[in-house]
Amino acid sequence: MRAKCSLLISCLLLLLLPIVAAADSVDFFPCVLDHSYALDGYGDYKEIDLRERYRASAGSHQDDDLMLESGSAIVLDQSILILDLHFSDSFDYQANSTAVPEQLTFFFNPAPNEMQVTVFPDRDDPYAFHYFGSFNSTMTQIDICGSYTDSEGELRDCFSLRNLILPITSGVESADFFPCVLDHSYALDGYGECNEIDLRDWHRAAIDNWELDDLAVESGSAIVLDRSVLIIDLHLSDSFDFEANYTEFPERITLYSHESEVFTEEMLPVWRVEIFPDEDDPYAFHYCGTFNWTMTEIYMYGNDGESLGGFSLHIAVY
Repeated sequence: MRAKCSLLISCLLLLLLPIVAAADSVDFFPCVLDHSYALDGYGDYKEIDLRERYRASAGSHQDDDLMLESGSAIVLDQSILILDLHFSDSFDYQANSTAVPEQLTFFFNPAPNEMQVTVFPDRDDPYAFHYFGSFNSTMTQIDICGSYTDSEGELRDCFSLRNLILPITSGVESADFFPCVLDHSYALDGYGECNEIDLRDWHRAAIDNWELDDLAVESGSAIVLDRSVLIIDLHLSDSFDFEANYTEFPERITLYSHESEVFTEEMLPVWRVEIFPDEDDPYAFHYCGTFNWTMTEIYMYGNDGESLGGFSLHIAVY
């Protein structure tokens, strides 16, 4: 376990070393086709040209103008997934009765979903979308859906790349790479800054429970490394009586960078992720992925956050 955790820290560090150090948000998406990731220390990597996949799905010929200018998906050591999509700024969206997506949603193993991530445009480039995060080798399929808000305020589909089969070698176990341990010296792993939160204590304070009563959260931690990597490890109690406490055990946890109900121009969510239980432990939820340092608040909701009395936890990471 410790060896696997150290492996992920090393992999993430290798990925981040060339570009860490800036005070602003880190641009750490080296999602380049035909790059020798072996030189970066990865023993195995797979890649997909998303533009060519989109061309094939749309039935377009070589010289046709495409909505998708470029795109790539890279899987590193069957544990890290990077997606990079750039939409064309010269494509005639109006003539093609579509629009540039305002958000992209990735559905992993769509039926049933193992994870769902919604990402928003690069703040410096409205045509660019990036994702970098942990990866389970059982996630062999992904649907990518783009949407925009029409003049009547309705969310409309405008881009689709479905049934994308990720090039995973079968039979290899995914690494257990959530080294989300409080009071661990991440400086020894090469990180200059570490911010951490004890989610159990945060949950206790949120519900004004200062006694030793049983809590819905048995243990949990949120770690931000160098303002660029976020790791969450949440374990719910198997002895807590959810029903007696007028709540429910979540089938999934949804993470938001802002309130789920807020979609005003000033408060557009920067990031939204749905995570599902550990395949070996229904009480454990993990997440590891890129982090935008402007995301100072994260909301956790059990399921979709719409059920009254469902699990919720609001944390401030700085």
